[in-house]
Amino acid sequence: MKKLLLGAGLALVLIGCQPTTPPVITVFTAAPTTVVAGATARLSWTVSGADSLEIDQGVGGVTGTQSKDVTVASSTTYTLTAKNASGAVTKSVNVVAQEPAGGAKIIIQNWPAGQTGQIGGGLTSTMMIPFPSISVAANGTVEYALGTSTGGQAGNIACSGNAVISSSNPTARLLGIGLGYGLTPATVGSGSSSTGTIYVANRLFTSSAFLDGDKVGALLYASEATTLTGTCGGLTYNASLVAGWNYLLVTFAGAGNTRNGTVSASVSLPTDMKWYYVTGNPIAPAR
Repeated sequence: MKKLLLGAGLALVLIGCQPTTPPVITVFTAAPTTVVAGATARLSWTVSGADSLEIDQGVGGVTGTQSKDVTVASSTTYTLTAKNASGAVTKSVNVVAQEPAGGAKIIIQNWPAGQTGQIGGGLTSTMMIPFPSISVAANGTVEYALGTSTGGQAGNIACSGNAVISSSNPTARLLGIGLGYGLTPATVGSGSSSTGTIYVANRLFTSSAFLDGDKVGALLYASEATTLTGTCGGLTYNASLVAGWNYLLVTFAGAGNTRNGTVSASVSLPTDMKWYYVTGNPIAPAR
């Protein structure tokens, strides 16, 4: 207890000053908000009037700091709690963890309920190898891991006519998996002949006609980082590849059977795309 004398013998007693309002969390953000599973994101905050700060999900106390790097194994919501004697306030941020191209646990959409099976096999050529043969669980779950590759083609890529897709790194070797557009044979049940295909896309395709904005993806290995640019068969490439496995992503422009659009790359599966199974091969027409 403290006492202040205020002239004429008057005294004002001050009893331990206490905050009259709870803390204020002005900002609580994550950067980036989407990462490859196992990568790090930085949580940052601006808080006033707090005696203590704490973040859940095992992060712990962060009083006296303004940022914290966290390893994101799976999509996680982080909550910051700021406290003082007048109360506590919270603010949350979500970080999405996407499965890396080179190894993931995926659920195949449209897989026949209660059926096991197998995926894998396909074309083998200078620039393509089969997807490894892997069992599919009855709920459509597949877990795969792709190793490094010693094959592939280096340099620019010849296309139809005299077109060429240029590689910014002439020593980077490129090797894809599956058939055209990343299609991979699939077998539902215990038979030895394929019953359909699996592929990466933004929706289930039942015909070869695309809608404007439709997307398909294929797995592509690069021995070194490189950027692919150029135009091939109506597709304009601007795809920056990291060393290792990437998703090569085609976004179609226009509708129907035309194959116009853009080609980009990602180290993980975009949130608006999934793996699908379909009987037959609905997106087989040549690029």
